[in-house]
Amino acid sequence: MARRHLGIMGKAPVAGAVKTRLIPPLDGENAALLYRAFLRDTLLLALTVPDCDVSVVHPPAAELSSLRELLPDGVGLVQQPGTGLGDGLRGAFLDFWRSGAAAVVLISSDSPSLPESILLDAFAALESGEYDLVLGPSTDGGYYLIGLRNDHPQLFECIDWSTDVVMRQTLERAVNLGLRVRELDIWYDVDDMDGLHRLIEDLGIDPLLHAPATRVALQTLRRLDSPLPESPIPWPVESTDRRFASPWRNFDVDRLATHSGAVIDYSYFSTPDAVWVVPVTPDGDILLVRQYRAPVRDWCLEVPAGSVMDESLEATARRELREEVGGSVTDLRLMGAFYSASA
Repeated sequence: MARRHLGIMGKAPVAGAVKTRLIPPLDGENAALLYRAFLRDTLLLALTVPDCDVSVVHPPAAELSSLRELLPDGVGLVQQPGTGLGDGLRGAFLDFWRSGAAAVVLISSDSPSLPESILLDAFAALESGEYDLVLGPSTDGGYYLIGLRNDHPQLFECIDWSTDVVMRQTLERAVNLGLRVRELDIWYDVDDMDGLHRLIEDLGIDPLLHAPATRVALQTLRRLDSPLPESPIPWPVESTDRRFASPWRNFDVDRLATHSGAVIDYSYFSTPDAVWVVPVTPDGDILLVRQYRAPVRDWCLEVPAGSVMDESLEATARRELREEVGGSVTDLRLMGAFYSASA
């Protein structure tokens, strides 16, 4: 059996060129940071499909380095042929069929929480021989997924792209062509603030939705004081009692209501926000700091790091570089956020 091929319709995550319907309230840089995470999670999802080639299909762009650096080994990069989305979709199918694929599925890069089961169902439907066309309808009237085994150019002609009638027009065209259609579960694209609100709510309450890069990006944007809605908290905090406080660590006890209905005391150490910087020289060397750490009774190699005072993350990073390695930086990139301890 010929291999499967999964194409991701994506773009280079350039500020001002992606997620423009989230600008404002986000600025261009933060919207690009969020889209970069969407694309990473879509790639992670695609790579879970067994016996499947994966490619990112992108529109013509002058600057693709920010897209190439996101691609894992083995993932192809294909320029979208023709002009417009219809030409791009059909051209991608033709390209992957010529490479030897039998079942081809194309998906959006705007649904980072899409379940893996949907992709498996799409390929299973095509490979069963019972369906000619597989569609994943989105809540905005379009589709987030389309799968085909053979060329049907009329499916992409005279469609009112980027409107709420795309799915309806495509289904009507399929009926006229006598195609057997399998409709998958409805899902949603994150194109505007309504979609982003729903994504944040879903990720807050559903542990089965993975989207690890998107979760980190949302945490990072909150650290940057971006205007995002709060994430739902499965365990509401009734009260917090701070038993010990210092500039470096606090000891807190929360009164929590768990999902089972039990009310418990939960104790933990909390730390102030901090930055970690990985300084790379023009020659590609990484600078580390050797410091004596009393708790481990040893000298440790560390990256420059420090607590955020009354300043921005960028200002903190520059200060720590100056204080700990005696240098400055011309290119400072935000890579993400993490918890130093989560329990």
